[in-house]
Amino acid sequence: MRRASLPFPPRCSPAFTLVEILTAVAITTIIVVALVSMLNTSTKALQAANRQIDTWETARSTFGILERDIGEVAIGGAAGRVNVYAANAGVNVVGGQDFRLQDVYVLSSEQNLWTVNVFLLGRDQKSELPNLPVRTLYRFQTNYSTATTFGAATLDIDQPFGTVNHTYSIALNALDRYLDDVAAGRPTDGTINVMAKGIVHLRLISYAADGRAFSNSASLNPVPVDHVISPNLLEFRGDLLPAALDLEMFVLDPDRMAEFRAQPAIGLIQMGYLNKHLNSIQLFRTRIPIRKDVLARQ
Repeated sequence: MRRASLPFPPRCSPAFTLVEILTAVAITTIIVVALVSMLNTSTKALQAANRQIDTWETARSTFGILERDIGEVAIGGAAGRVNVYAANAGVNVVGGQDFRLQDVYVLSSEQNLWTVNVFLLGRDQKSELPNLPVRTLYRFQTNYSTATTFGAATLDIDQPFGTVNHTYSIALNALDRYLDDVAAGRPTDGTINVMAKGIVHLRLISYAADGRAFSNSASLNPVPVDHVISPNLLEFRGDLLPAALDLEMFVLDPDRMAEFRAQPAIGLIQMGYLNKHLNSIQLFRTRIPIRKDVLARQ
């Protein structure tokens, strides 16, 4: 009789040791931390890219509005009435280039109305220093009837330019009220609109029909008497307009703008920061031809 063979006893699977478990946990933790870090980095990069896109789109839209309004400039007709004006307080040299911050005043006419658009470069908030080389661009707009009636009061646009009753001065006062209201948490009156932030350069340059820039120098292209052109000031009054205007606007990247505002309020330090971040400044330039039907009336 054959003896039945007994099966081999089952082999026990070896268990994980504590060291192996801890090693696995450590490796898993490192992988998770690395993934979370990559996700955070990607999220921040995406947010920064979105901020840049929003800023450039806002700047491009603002530039388009400036180009449109300046291109619609009209001859005011009256001897002392200003048609287009641009001026600034000084020059900031960045990367060897003159950066100017000019307020721009433009008179246009449509459907029996004079329309004045004033673009002002000012503080972002009341607590900021007034002369920072990085400004916020604001817009003020108002209308006047072109119909003249006997005994009517003098229009604001016909007041001496720079006096308290002229439209440009009214716009400056409106900006001061706006900043006061924002600082105090009060509702604003709607006469001032924020256009774009981070402006480091805004300038108009005027050209005659022969393509040469206007100048006060007799050896270049002298502007007619009673009309002012200089490196810091452009002003055409009465029956005179340039044939074309170059519009320049440079905008600082929003992330660099936040870093700039954190710099000490010392001119050399601020300008040094801008010089180190020239690649963070977006440039917008265009030449705006003045309408031929407007120039033909000169």
